[in-house]
Amino acid sequence: MRVRDLSIVIVSWNTKELLRACLTSIQSVDAEVFVADNASTDGSAELVETEFPGVILIRTGANLGFAKANNLALKQATGRYWLLLNSDTLVPKGALEALVVALDSHPEAAVAGALLLNNDGTLQKSWARFPDFRSELSGTLDRSQCPYTEALLSTEATRKTLAPFTCDWVGGAVFCVRATAAQQAGLLDEAFFMYSEETEWCHRLKYVTGGTTLLVPASVVVHRGGGSSSAVPKATRQRMWRSSLRFFGLTKGPLAGLLPSAIATGRYLLSPLRRKV
Repeated sequence: MRVRDLSIVIVSWNTKELLRACLTSIQSVDAEVFVADNASTDGSAELVETEFPGVILIRTGANLGFAKANNLALKQATGRYWLLLNSDTLVPKGALEALVVALDSHPEAAVAGALLLNNDGTLQKSWARFPDFRSELSGTLDRSQCPYTEALLSTEATRKTLAPFTCDWVGGAVFCVRATAAQQAGLLDEAFFMYSEETEWCHRLKYVTGGTTLLVPASVVVHRGGGSSSAVPKATRQRMWRSSLRFFGLTKGPLAGLLPSAIATGRYLLSPLRRKV
């Protein structure tokens, strides 16, 4: 991988130990690396300064959320491809390079995402069709764009032989976007504090640039989960709901977005009751 093929951006908020492990896992990757720290109080920023001096640290001064913090770094990025990487990921050797290879091999693609695994090695389904009233009603995302069985994706010997497949969107934990496409479509929508921003970005990239989104089974990354959102579960549910409303309003318009937004609101209002049952 050539120098400046890849600019990596990690947004950090009080995930010091996860951040240390993540940065350690990408130390061998030839890339420009940013950490945008959202005013962490656990020493995350100081960790970057002392243990990872080659990383470009951006102290945002406040908890700006995912989109705005990423954008601060992306405005400085010089790579051909920009990679959003969660601090709660562990990146095996070759995983990020596989994303670069996929995008080089598919000039029609604007985005490439990795195949995510849970900490125990089980599969995380990090791709789906764009949400609509059916997915809101069922509470289940449509993963049917994947042409492979779960057994193939779950087996190390087979998944690395599988070709990338096209889907509507991939999760933001490992999200690689072609810089020229992002510059044409615009950066992440900063009105999203957290959740759905990558889904909306895939939608905008598709309809503004014509670029497709790929899931790359040969790129395998462990997404440990738990990170920043687990610290504030009530706020997390509220942010997910607000983000859903914004996504439907932006992508479907005020009228067509009414039904999925109403269903999302109903699910949000009922969620505390379901937890008590």
